[in-house]
Amino acid sequence: MTIIYDGKNLAGLCGKLSLDELAILSSRAQPQAKEAIYYMEKDQDPQMIKDFPPGWAVEMEAFDESLPLDYKDRIFTRDFKKPPLLGKICLWGSFDGVESLCKYLASSSRISFGISGDSHRVQRLREISKNRADHFDGQPLHMVLGMGEISDTHLYLWDGSLDELYRLREYYEELPRYHYMVQRGYLGKSFQEQAVIHGRYLGRISKKGWKWEWKKIIEIISSE
Repeated sequence: MTIIYDGKNLAGLCGKLSLDELAILSSRAQPQAKEAIYYMEKDQDPQMIKDFPPGWAVEMEAFDESLPLDYKDRIFTRDFKKPPLLGKICLWGSFDGVESLCKYLASSSRISFGISGDSHRVQRLREISKNRADHFDGQPLHMVLGMGEISDTHLYLWDGSLDELYRLREYYEELPRYHYMVQRGYLGKSFQEQAVIHGRYLGRISKKGWKWEWKKIIEIISSE
């Protein structure tokens, strides 16, 4: 990992880090790192961020919740760690499940994320995420409401209803063979008992969708 630091308290910064392979450089270093995390102290002007190279994430000593809205294409790290879920993911199935995932992402990460799909649903996700989710415009995470390309990561959220099960069977031939599946709720038969599995079944989560449940699901998806 490469850290960009222009301050004077290098010892204090090192005390915050626990990484074995680490380089700390000045922003004036030549050549500049293409990918790095800039550590910004609380007395530095956040407007500097607009001039950073695209590959630089930002760690803030005093993080402001409005920054992901001001810099929608920028990754803001927490404890020098990037959000595990980045890039593009296609979401199918229960919209209540999508809402639950969106709430989790808004509360657990420091990025804006873009959404492509039905405008009414995009507006709903924008409201529940307090504007962190919006139409896709280069954000670090792009969520597609519906089916994407065969090579895209797909997550199917089943709420246990027969209607959704029939829909899954109807689109069986179109769905990617290695998409992920999550079942919402602990009542009724599981995906495995319904004999419709051809993706990777990640198990069940509660209808509410607790943070620890989503954290576990996202860690599995992002590790592969």
